Amino acid sequence: MSPISIKDKKETDSGWNFVVETPAGTTHAVTLSRDYYEELTGGSTTPEKLVWASLSFLIRHESSEKIMQEFDISDIPNYFPTYKDRISDTLSTLDE
Repeated sequence: MSPISIKDKKETDSGWNFVVETPAGTTHAVTLSRDYYEELTGGSTTPEKLVWASLSFLIRHESSEKIMQEFDISDIPNYFPTYKDRISDTLSTLDE
């Protein structure tokens, strides 16, 4: 895929907790709820790909150092309103 790497994944009753490292070497604790995963993907891809695509989206919009160290995927549209519209495009390029 790319230098973004998922270092750890833990499944919970409500979703997943990930530890993700960016190409710049920053590490981020990322949570993803099952409900939001279904809302964005309809189950058409894996949670890992959604997290990877979300970090890719963020890196395209700001430096890795400015990305919060801990965040929930559902918080991204609060800072980047185009996220929900763009994430499906990013995901589709992963499946090609």
